[in-house]
Amino acid sequence: MRTALYAAAFCTAFATPALAADRFDALVVKHDPIAKTIILSDKSVVTYAGSKVELPAGLKAGDKVQVQFTGTEGDMSTILAINVLPQQ
Repeated sequence: MRTALYAAAFCTAFATPALAADRFDALVVKHDPIAKTIILSDKSVVTYAGSKVELPAGLKAGDKVQVQFTGTEGDMSTILAINVLPQQ
């Protein structure tokens, strides 16, 4: 019984962070569809080459976007979604 309990605790502790996604909002400074990159106002460079992300049509400088990803802020391993947010 103890072994099963330890196994469940181990799986919960180490599997959950790998599945967690993070997100942030920023303004688009430049979109380069050839290089498949978006440069954002916070100096982040989002590269979506090789991902299955569908970009919003007409993405342009000045658009406020929300980027959802896995990984860390310094290393966005997988881009999950890029959405244009309404302007306020």
